[in-house]
Amino acid sequence: MNSSARTMQEHVVHVLLDAIGQSPSPAFMRDEQAPEYDWDAPSLFGPEQIERLNTLAADMAASARQALAALLESDTPFECCRLEQVYERQLAADVAAAQTVRYSMTLLEAQEKPLGLVEMDAPQARQCVARLLGATEDAVAAETAMSAVEQDLLLDIFSALVKAFSTAWVRGGGKPLQRGAVSSKANAWAADGQGEYCRVIFRLGSDGQGNVTLTLPAAAMAAVCGAVAAPAQPVEEARRHMRAYVEVSPVPVEVKLGTAAVAVRDLVDLHAGDVLVLSTTVDEPVVLVQRGKALLSGAAVVCDGHYGFRVTNRLPGLKSTKDSSPA
Repeated sequence: MNSSARTMQEHVVHVLLDAIGQSPSPAFMRDEQAPEYDWDAPSLFGPEQIERLNTLAADMAASARQALAALLESDTPFECCRLEQVYERQLAADVAAAQTVRYSMTLLEAQEKPLGLVEMDAPQARQCVARLLGATEDAVAAETAMSAVEQDLLLDIFSALVKAFSTAWVRGGGKPLQRGAVSSKANAWAADGQGEYCRVIFRLGSDGQGNVTLTLPAAAMAAVCGAVAAPAQPVEEARRHMRAYVEVSPVPVEVKLGTAAVAVRDLVDLHAGDVLVLSTTVDEPVVLVQRGKALLSGAAVVCDGHYGFRVTNRLPGLKSTKDSSPA
C-alpha cells in the first residue's frame, strides 16, 4: 500500500470516529516514536509460516550444497542468508536500479509453465566460476568475458541448484520444478505490479563470492508452508457488518431553535433579563441537527423535567436503515 492510500485510510478512520463522537485512539495518532508498519512489503505469512519457510530455505541450501559438492568434487559452502516478502513492483524497481547484468534461469512447473527464477549477478557469477576453476585472484579480478568452459560450468551450477531446490520443494509438499533456459536479459516485472513474491537470498562460496536469488510467487510458497490467505469478505456481508456496527454507535445531536445576527457591541452588552429575538417564528418548527446537517423537524417539548424534541417530519437526506438498500 502506498503512502497516499494509507493517508486516505487514516482520513476515513478519523471521519468515522468523529461521526460517533469518539477521539482517535493512540493507534491512529501520529507518533514519531511509534514503529511504522511496512506498507511497501506484503505480509501474507505470519510467524509460524515464516518459520516453515526458513526451514524450507535451509533444506534447499543443504540440498544445493550436496549437489554442488557432487558437481565440483569439493565441499562448496552454500547457505541461506535471508527471506523477503516483496511486491512485483519492488522486483521491477530492483531490476531498474541494478548496475550490472544478471544471469537468470527460469523455473518451470507442470506443463512447462514458468513459476519463478534463480538469479546471479553476472560479475559475481563470472568471478565465482573462475574461483571454482582455480583461477588466480588477478584472473578473477580481470573484467573478461566468460570462456566456453566457464559458461558450461555456470549452466551446470544453475542446473544443480534447480534440481536441489526441486528436491527440497517436493519434500515440503510442492510439485517438481524443472529448469528453463538461462538468460541475461532483464526480467519484465511490472513497475506497478501488485503480485506478491518470496525472495530467498543464498550465499555461494566460502567468502560469499556469489549471491544466488530464488524468487517464487507467494501463493506457491503459501501452498507449501500451509499459509492460507484470508478469503475476501463478500461486499454485501461487509456492508451488513459495517451497518450493524454504525447503527448502535452513539452520535451527538443538537436541537436548533433558530439563529440571530448580533453586532459585537450588542453581544458584549447582553445582561440577565435581556431578550434576544431569533429568526425562527413561534409557528415554525425547530430542527434536529447532526454535524451541521438538519435531519428532522419538530417541536420543543417538556418531558420529565427535561427539554425534549417531538418529531413531526423527516427531512431529505435522512435515510432509514429499514428502507435503505446497499448501493
